[in-house]
Amino acid sequence: MIANSRDVLSYLEGDQGRAVSGFSVDVQDLYYSIPHAKLMSVLRATIEEHGLISFQNGVGMSCDAFLELLNTYLRSTAVSHQGRNYVQRAGICIGSRVAPYLSNLYLAEVDRRIQGSLEGKLIVAIFR
Repeated sequence: MIANSRDVLSYLEGDQGRAVSGFSVDVQDLYYSIPHAKLMSVLRATIEEHGLISFQNGVGMSCDAFLELLNTYLRSTAVSHQGRNYVQRAGICIGSRVAPYLSNLYLAEVDRRIQGSLEGKLIVAIFR
């Protein structure tokens, strides 16, 4: 993940004289558009990739218990607007402290899929 656009510029300046192309992807309403089921799948795969036992020892609960707790949290986000209460049914609440972390994990999977679809097409680098 890049810190700012200067990282991309530095990379491009290092390839002087070489023609390059690029594209940008923007997700409309990112936090609200992340599907819970896919997010849970990505989180489970990430936890398993880094070690279930290590995760359980570090967090103090099993992967299943953690994902169940997180899923309950995501389904329980309530908002009050103009005197009416609403339950957010999709995505991640923007004000949530976990929103940036969950979206980064989800987008990392999106990046892997994009990179996989571009393999063999002379792609040199992907930045996020």
